[in-house]
Amino acid sequence: MFWTVARFEAWYQLRNVYLLAWAFLSCAVTASIFLFEPMRIDPGGSLIATSASYFLPTLLAIVIGLMIPMTAILGGAVVRDLQLGSGELLKATLLTRTGYVFGRFFGAFLPVALIYAFHILLIWLVCHWPGLPADKYPDFKLAALLQPAAIMATTLLSAACILFAVGTLARSALVSYIIVALLIGAWVFTLTKVEFGGYEEMRHVLDWTGYASVYIANETLSIHERNTELLKLSPDFFRNRTLWLSVGGLSLFAAWLLQGTRGGLWGNRRVDADAGQLSPEAGRLKRYQTNMDFAALRTQIWARLTLDLKRIVISPAFGLLIAGSIYLFWTFANNTGSFGDRGIEPVTRLLVKELYNPSLLLIVLTASIFASELVWGDTDRRIHELIDVTPSGTWVYVFPKLAVICFATMTFVLVGSVVGLVAQAAKGYPLFEVGKIALWLWLPLALCVFQFSALALFCHCVTPNKVWGWVVYFALAIGVSLVTDLTGFGHILLDFGLFESVPLSDFNGQAHFWRNIAWLQLHWTLVASIFLMSAVLMWRRGVEQRLRPRLVALPMVLRSANGIALAIFLVASTASGSWIFYHTNVVNSFSTDREYKKWAAQLERDLAPLEAWSGPTIIAIKLEVDIRPKAVTATANGILTLENRTNRPLTQFILNHSSIALKSASMPDARLKEKIKDYGISIWTFTKPLAPGETRDLTFKSALDGNTVASSDPLTAVVSNGSFIESTQLVPGIRIDRDSWLTDLKERKKEGLPEKRPLPQAMLDENYYTPGSGWVDADITVSTDVGQIPVAPGILVRETIKDGRVTRQFRPPVKINNLFAMQSANYVVKRERIQLDNGPVELEIYHLPGFTRNLSTIMTAMRTSLQTFSKLYGPYPFGVLRIVQTPSYGAVDIAAQAYAGTVPFYEDGGWLQIIEADGYENDLAETTAHEVAHMWWGHQVAPPMRPGALVLTEGLAEMTSWVALKELIPNSSYGTLMGQALRTYEFERGKEKVGEPTLATMEGEEYLAYGKAPLALFTIREEIGSKLFDAALRSFLTRYASSERTLPTVEDLLGTLKQAAKPELHPLIDQLFNERVTWNSEIGQLEANQQKGSGSHVKVSAAAWTESLSEIGEVVQNAAIGRAHIRFFDSVPCDEEKRDEIRKINDVNDDEALINNCFMSAEAAAFSADLTRSLQYFQFTLPEAKWVSSARVGDAEMFGGKGAVNSRRQASAPFPPHDFLPSQKPK
Repeated sequence: MFWTVARFEAWYQLRNVYLLAWAFLSCAVTASIFLFEPMRIDPGGSLIATSASYFLPTLLAIVIGLMIPMTAILGGAVVRDLQLGSGELLKATLLTRTGYVFGRFFGAFLPVALIYAFHILLIWLVCHWPGLPADKYPDFKLAALLQPAAIMATTLLSAACILFAVGTLARSALVSYIIVALLIGAWVFTLTKVEFGGYEEMRHVLDWTGYASVYIANETLSIHERNTELLKLSPDFFRNRTLWLSVGGLSLFAAWLLQGTRGGLWGNRRVDADAGQLSPEAGRLKRYQTNMDFAALRTQIWARLTLDLKRIVISPAFGLLIAGSIYLFWTFANNTGSFGDRGIEPVTRLLVKELYNPSLLLIVLTASIFASELVWGDTDRRIHELIDVTPSGTWVYVFPKLAVICFATMTFVLVGSVVGLVAQAAKGYPLFEVGKIALWLWLPLALCVFQFSALALFCHCVTPNKVWGWVVYFALAIGVSLVTDLTGFGHILLDFGLFESVPLSDFNGQAHFWRNIAWLQLHWTLVASIFLMSAVLMWRRGVEQRLRPRLVALPMVLRSANGIALAIFLVASTASGSWIFYHTNVVNSFSTDREYKKWAAQLERDLAPLEAWSGPTIIAIKLEVDIRPKAVTATANGILTLENRTNRPLTQFILNHSSIALKSASMPDARLKEKIKDYGISIWTFTKPLAPGETRDLTFKSALDGNTVASSDPLTAVVSNGSFIESTQLVPGIRIDRDSWLTDLKERKKEGLPEKRPLPQAMLDENYYTPGSGWVDADITVSTDVGQIPVAPGILVRETIKDGRVTRQFRPPVKINNLFAMQSANYVVKRERIQLDNGPVELEIYHLPGFTRNLSTIMTAMRTSLQTFSKLYGPYPFGVLRIVQTPSYGAVDIAAQAYAGTVPFYEDGGWLQIIEADGYENDLAETTAHEVAHMWWGHQVAPPMRPGALVLTEGLAEMTSWVALKELIPNSSYGTLMGQALRTYEFERGKEKVGEPTLATMEGEEYLAYGKAPLALFTIREEIGSKLFDAALRSFLTRYASSERTLPTVEDLLGTLKQAAKPELHPLIDQLFNERVTWNSEIGQLEANQQKGSGSHVKVSAAAWTESLSEIGEVVQNAAIGRAHIRFFDSVPCDEEKRDEIRKINDVNDDEALINNCFMSAEAAAFSADLTRSLQYFQFTLPEAKWVSSARVGDAEMFGGKGAVNSRRQASAPFPPHDFLPSQKPK
């Protein structure tokens, strides 16, 4: 019987037109991914399309795509028998329950499995297609395809079991679709939200695809390893697969167990009988009057409203959606208290930000779910023929359904808010700010609920069945926006109801940004009203279900009041859309993504020759900035002093105002020659050539206006409270910049641009921060409204209050970079004065009232860092150090940034950081120390635009911040800080697009600047000695601080360090900065035997070597370490807590081994040996009778003895372990 049922089911499904159409479409997309470059899935990094790391996300996308047809097939395999009335007939035959259940499952799953297998075959065929270029898919290995295919096959099988069981037990296709939506949602959130706010380890459990476990196990691999090796499968992955295959098997068993004579989990109900007998309320429809007075209309609407509401609320689908939404919102709400890897206070604006996107996702999904159920419910139950012939207006049917859909959908937003409040309380946040949630979340999402509910009603009204209703709905709700974005034609007027949440800040709440979104909300509400009126005009009545007869009758219906209302909404939406289009395309010069890329490519071609021009240098700036918080505007009047530092007269120069709104510019003996297209670049001619050494002033006016309409990227520099204006937003430049150039390699290739355009010689020696500027004398005046305090770099020399305005003038005591910021807010100031060797320094913290949580920690870190750096590296020259609280608009996981004497600290960083948690105080202090270190590395020593520049700024700032942190917190560990930097490097290196450069040749690679560079510098510091190293940095800074003519390069830094180091250390310095080298160690075996009176005999096998790597991480050369120490240790027995920790880390369950071999304590002995690339066996005898339980070679560690626990048998790092340093090697 099993094979009979399976064969019938498989043959039935293979003839399913919808399944075949879906399979054809899926195969076409898969082929396109491998044939056409724009369709290529890019999971990050330079992955070749024949690697296992590339095949895995591709096959995962195929499996996710198969979930929809699999839900219809497997979820409806048993439900179909009930719909056709054949279920009871089958039960009356000799067909067994086992044959029926497993036959249906196997027969329904077989077509899906065949389609999946065909996709794998198709990929193989495409990769071997003879018409493709030979280098399109090089080095194809079948194993690289089959391994991820097998991984995803387990995902497909477990999901099939779950979906079949749900459909069998729930007897509802809708419940099956909800389950698949929850599964896909769970996968998205476990993948994107890797840290669950306290549930980090659960990601391996909750990800039913297994992808997250594989991704995490392989994220530190180099590009070469990703492209050439099979995927590494961790124990977490195998536990995950075992768990979810077991869940699938148990689900299938539950379907078999409960598929008894009573027909399933909810009894012997038939789908056609879901509605039951007509309720008394429905029965009263017979008594409705024909004159349709107000009382009768009210009664009819109330009857339909209660009937539809009961149908939704008591359905199992509604309960499942509530449960799923609670899980979804809890996941996001728990993420509220995280900022990168920091713990912060979960304030309400952060909670709203986290809840907005999942709420919008649920609105889009559930609006169509409920609309399809209500629109098609009467038809499925065959009672529409009775109801629709009653003398009721169409609004009696449409309005109750719209109200119920809006109510049910809005319920999820409210549930999410309650979950968020509970999460806040669980994290210790004391305030329940329901008013803010209502204004920032409920109000905008209520409009979204109406918009998508009206659209869903319209789509299911005009389509012939549920399937087409869903297709049309998603096409209009998401498809148009998605397709236009992918094809480069996206526009804000094509994104129905989809827009970002209003930017929020503790400074001013929604500020003026709500007006920007209000126009979009108004427009889409009017468009939704058009859909609603169209649904009213074309609503089905009676037996006739076709659309054509309704379209024929439409002209007559349009003459009614409903038609007039439709016309009004059409005119209003056209007017609002035209207003938005005008401001988007005309006022803001909008261009589509495709147009922008073509424009940017042409800009590069036109402006690249101008980079080689020599021009004057900015040596001074006088700037007056007038901030108007209430008007949300700012104006600037400035004077730039230009000097000819070349050895010949200059006849022309470039004025770059591409990033500012320049109102006017003038200069004596100079005039505007031409404007280059719409690039914001002007060519000016000196009517009197600028002689060498001569200076001349350029006067300019510029402005900022934050009043925008429906902008997708509103200006956040000027706000009612908390303005933060960078100088680059008001001050023009005099060199070509590359801010608008294309950076994506595929896009550059597509537009015919070189992969990388080298800088011309004239630009290589320009200031890294501000090309065209030297160190400048600055005079900055900022005015704002009374009640706010303006802030800028420099010593405060004047303050006046007049006519409701406060004006402050700042002058730095020394020359600074021509890069700074002006700020204005209702600050409270905390001050302290400290005495340094070169004089007093004022410490000032500008913060909002009430934000006092971490003031003492920040002030202490400022004080200690200044004292440490001025003592070690040289005097602090700016006279004042300010830390200024700043809104976090657009600052994603950025805690702070540094200007000369001023550090804007973003509000999501230190001001909300919870320092009571372990390590967070150190983290906040380190962030402060890092930014203070930039007062030396970046604002006294500034590199040119040559490779390796970030070593002199971010690398030195990060490494020296560790030194200050050690002074601040003596018990802090350098090892912890180095471990954080190492993780930063390892996790990001595999994402490189073109390969990893060396430290001396890197350009913008932040993972090298913040990760590998400080590790290399600290290694040299440890080897040279802290005193010699710090003295070398001091001499380096003395030589190059505020240098007017020569900017230091990484080669100059290395030369200074080599002068302080012994000659035998020079090769190590070159290895760290000019090569890609890893130091590797391995322990293969450890045996220790203790004998009375003769000491301990130890046998160990060990190896140690270096590997030189190519850009993509391929080993090109290796060399033996040579003579090095092998160290042996005693161990300390484990307590129960430590045993659990070791057991989890090493996946060992032998309690005896864990008790006897816990962790290293005192060193028992150390021996030297010649270590090579291959494991070699050594035997040593300890002079005293000691029990040796562990050994270490480099960073490799091994615990020996019976049932040994291997904690780290192999180790590899981009810097040498302590024992491999030249000074530590045995003689």
